[in-house]
Amino acid sequence: MNIRTIAHVLGILLLFLSVTMLLPALIALLYQEPGAPPFYTAALLSALLGLILRHYGESAFFSHREAFAVVTFSWLSVAVLGGLPFYLGGSLPTIIDSTFEAMSGITTMGGTVYSAVEGIPHAYLFWRSFLNWIGGMGFIVLAIAVLPKLHVSSRLFQAEVPGPVNDRIQPRIKQTASVLWVIYAVMTLLLILLLRVGGMSAFDAINHALSAMGTGGFSTRNLSLESFQSPYVETVITIFMFLAGINFSLYFAYLRGRSWRTFRQSTEFKTYLGIIAAATLLITFNIWGSFAQSWWQALRLSGFQTVAIMTTTGFSTANYDLWPAFSRAILFILIFIGGCAGSTSGGMKVVRIVLCCKYIYRELIRQIHPRAVRYVTLDGRVVDEKVIHSVLGFMLIYVVVFIIGTLMLTVFNLDLVSAASSAAAALSNVGPGFGSVGPHGNYSFLPGAAKALLSLMMLIGRLEIYSVLTLFLPQLWRQRTQPRADL
Repeated sequence: MNIRTIAHVLGILLLFLSVTMLLPALIALLYQEPGAPPFYTAALLSALLGLILRHYGESAFFSHREAFAVVTFSWLSVAVLGGLPFYLGGSLPTIIDSTFEAMSGITTMGGTVYSAVEGIPHAYLFWRSFLNWIGGMGFIVLAIAVLPKLHVSSRLFQAEVPGPVNDRIQPRIKQTASVLWVIYAVMTLLLILLLRVGGMSAFDAINHALSAMGTGGFSTRNLSLESFQSPYVETVITIFMFLAGINFSLYFAYLRGRSWRTFRQSTEFKTYLGIIAAATLLITFNIWGSFAQSWWQALRLSGFQTVAIMTTTGFSTANYDLWPAFSRAILFILIFIGGCAGSTSGGMKVVRIVLCCKYIYRELIRQIHPRAVRYVTLDGRVVDEKVIHSVLGFMLIYVVVFIIGTLMLTVFNLDLVSAASSAAAALSNVGPGFGSVGPHGNYSFLPGAAKALLSLMMLIGRLEIYSVLTLFLPQLWRQRTQPRADL
């Protein structure tokens, strides 16, 4: 492990973080609120730490070892330093609370420890949504795109971008990051304009667009989008949440002239669309007549909530915790599935579900025909067995972490529904769950240790488990006798 290489890159990222903190400070000045000094202080501290680390470090190529450490420690730094303004400004009482809120923002979990958000200064509301936005596509990916002197390896890019297979849509990492962020930014601007047309204020439109595209779910209202009571706003955000849950490399391929065939040939996209359609219809029939008086209202409520949970955005337009058990069970399952690989969504990812199902089908066929030679394929291509094993290992670890997290949360006197949904919501970066942490609830009542545990689970889930858990292996920290360049 080359500590000085890690320090060099981490230092640059902290300097970049300090610059982003000036944006909420500007919001405080625009609204003439006393929220700017905490952001100045946190930005100065981040800059000083960045300069120290960069002075100590050295620029060099690094392998997956350093990549795991850089990605994990950079996201931890964003959570701790990015949460400081909440604490320094007196908005949240403890460092654990402020770190939870920032971690929830950067990992796009969207759960909050604020019991009421409508009285929070504009700067803090914007900062939460902005963290959702930069965390959706990836903090490091953004830094790669905008910092000309940040030279990193493909391993760092792959350690942050979610999914079992990372498609590099450009031959150079910096070009890939730039293309992804341009598409992301254009879609966000379009959403802001459409929300303004629907009657939202400029501030509300910006915040909800940032949260929706980042699939984070932070809102400026206590009841989320339910407060607006606008079918137009709900429909527009439903569409963009759905778009944010699609692999962004498909958008790039479409823009290069491959037409809609790119989407039609994607097994993951078709499965993603099919799951959302099936879940929406099932919930619609289940709540129609009891929680929705008309077919259209039932479809609108179920469609929005299905997409919000499936894409792990976590917005709500109704208290779905009161819906029938069948509907709640479907939503709970969707928490684990998540969106597509290469999207801003969390969860296991649809492509992993597809590969796991195909693997199970192959094994069943082998029980009937032991000598048959069959391969797992995806989009007409044979999937390497190493990828299959990685997917199966990931899903097993995912379930184990969920079970351990649920058991540990019950120690804090949470009922089983609240504990399980909290663990699932944190690990899949959804936000609201069921029970005491449902759409009309929050995480403020939890003790500090429970908030710290959930913060760790958010990080594990957002960085797809391996990047974080491998840091606990002693073998990772042993000095290599022959340093290997990253090819």
